[in-house]
Amino acid sequence: MTSDILMPLACTSPEIETIFDLKIKITNDPENDTSNSVEISTPSTLNSLPPTTRPRHYRIECDHGTDFLWRNYEDITEEEEVSYLDADEMFVSDSKSLPQSVKERYLDWVDCFHQYWDRRCNDYHAPIFVNKQEAVAWYVAGYLLAWRIVASPDVGSVEWLAGPSSSEYLLEKGNETAVTLEFLREMVDILDGRMPAE
Repeated sequence: MTSDILMPLACTSPEIETIFDLKIKITNDPENDTSNSVEISTPSTLNSLPPTTRPRHYRIECDHGTDFLWRNYEDITEEEEVSYLDADEMFVSDSKSLPQSVKERYLDWVDCFHQYWDRRCNDYHAPIFVNKQEAVAWYVAGYLLAWRIVASPDVGSVEWLAGPSSSEYLLEKGNETAVTLEFLREMVDILDGRMPAE
């Protein structure tokens, strides 16, 4: 269960620009929750590209399954046969419109999880991340990458499963504000200690 209050920001309209062609502007009014908004954009050239195929839909599980992007069952063709794609495969076969930087950062994000996992694997009761700040940083990095994948004209949506409760967030164009505010509330709850990091 997440809190109903977003942490007030000193700046009411922070802008985040990533190194993988994604910009996010969050407008936060501490006095009026209904006026909060999130705008997600990519380079204008990408927005004008038509999809090369019917948009695909994926699921990303933020745990040991981060190596794979799971296809929506309705999207699987007879030739494909499997419901999952290795991350390398996805960036080559399913979404050719994504820049190389997205693939590189996604694989770095996966490697980060595995490095933490390898360090902790001798103690199965230990959390993966050393502290809640590192866990939140990892969740946020993956969340931004997932939005960048959704911004591709070849992608219809990404179902993002993250956090200690494996919360489901449906990332799709037009749903930026509601889903991002819900995600940020859960991250605040983790940082405030109202929810475990894993």
